[in-house]
Order: sequence, then C-alpha cells, then structure tokens
Amino acid sequence: MLHQFCSNLQTMITRLIGQHNDLTASLEALEKHLESDVSWSSANRVELALIDFYDDITLLTEWQRRLAEINRLPKHLKEFYEEHTGEADSSKLRALLVRLVSDLQWFRESKRVVRFNES
Repeated sequence: MLHQFCSNLQTMITRLIGQHNDLTASLEALEKHLESDVSWSSANRVELALIDFYDDITLLTEWQRRLAEINRLPKHLKEFYEEHTGEADSSKLRALLVRLVSDLQWFRESKRVVRFNES
C-alpha cells in the first residue's frame, strides 16, 4: 500500500509541475523527499504539503472525496466537518482540507500502531 500511495503522490507532483512552472523547484523538492524516504511519515508530509499547490477544482474534488471518509473519525470530529460541508471560500476550504487530511492520517496511523502492537 505504501508504494502505491507514493506512486500516486508522484503522479500528482508531476501533474502539478505541469500546472505550476513557477513552482517547479518546490514541487521537485517534495518529490526528492518522497524518493529519499519511502515511509508513511514522509508520504503523509508530502500529501499535506501538496494541498497548498491544488487549484480550486482539485481542492474542491479532494475536499468532497475526503468528506466521504469522515465516518471513520471520532464523533466530535465528524460533526465538525459536517458543519463545514458547504464551505465555498477556497482559502477556508484549503485550511479545512489540511486539517481533515491530517486527522485522517492520524486515525489511519493509530490503527496501524494498534495492529502492530497486537501482533
């Protein structure tokens, strides 16, 4: 799963480089970081960093896609994100998406740690 996730991030970086010629150096730095440290921690950092490069359409698409995952989160977090489902301001949406992705990453990682400790 990790290698597929990293591959997906690499594809997104390549796509974003094509859209943001002026930000190529920043995106290539993220790509190098991902290539030099193939770990969940590194992939999660890159995933969060890429949100700052999303255009409005990608931002909205990712927001809507991630909202489909909120049922996995604790009730208070799920309710928080449900309150913001209709947000239209892109700067607020970007901040919410960063927070949501971070919460989903934390939830996924905590489950991985529990499974590891049970083994």
